[in-house]
Amino acid sequence: MYAAEDLRRGENVRHLGFVTDHDLAYLMERALCLAFPSLTEGFGLPALEAMARGCVIVVRVPGPADPADRAF
Repeated sequence: MYAAEDLRRGENVRHLGFVTDHDLAYLMERALCLAFPSLTEGFGLPALEAMARGCVIVVRVPGPADPADRAF
């Protein structure tokens, strides 16, 4: 986990705040990739939206030996 302060220092991190659906589509169409390492997102709708826009996704796929999976 990264603290918000650490992310603000990154040269390649942009905090945009709220973006419209149109702007989000524009950003996903031009992004290098969407990193989606969530443990709690059920279906992963943001990843699906990115794929629909042709954006490469990087996701966390839990495995059987993953301790986080034992909680479910």
